[in-house]
Amino acid sequence: MNKRLFIGLAALLFSCTKDKSCGECNTESGFVNATIIDSGPIETDGCGWVVKLGDDKFYHPDALEDEFKQNNLSVRICYESAKDEFRCGIAALTMPVLHIIAIK
Repeated sequence: MNKRLFIGLAALLFSCTKDKSCGECNTESGFVNATIIDSGPIETDGCGWVVKLGDDKFYHPDALEDEFKQNNLSVRICYESAKDEFRCGIAALTMPVLHIIAIK
C-alpha cells in the first residue's frame, strides 16, 4: 500500500514540473485578464484567433476551444509561453505563441 502511494506521489510531482497547471492554475492569482480577438482568417492574410494581454501585447494560442472563439471576448487565462513564434499576414507579422492551460 505505501509503495503505491509513493509511486502515485512521485508521478504527480514529476508531472507538475513542466507547466503551471499543478500550482498556479489552481489558484485565482495564477490567472490574468485577456481578450480573445478574431483577426481574420489566416487564408486571407489575417492571423486567426489571437489573445490580447494588457493594452498592446498579442499572442497566438497554440489551441483555443470553440466555445471561446468569440471576437472581443473577455476571459481569464492561466498560460505559459511557448518557444515558438507564429507568422501570419501579408507582412509576415510575428507574434509569440502561448499555451493556454486553463481559461474561464
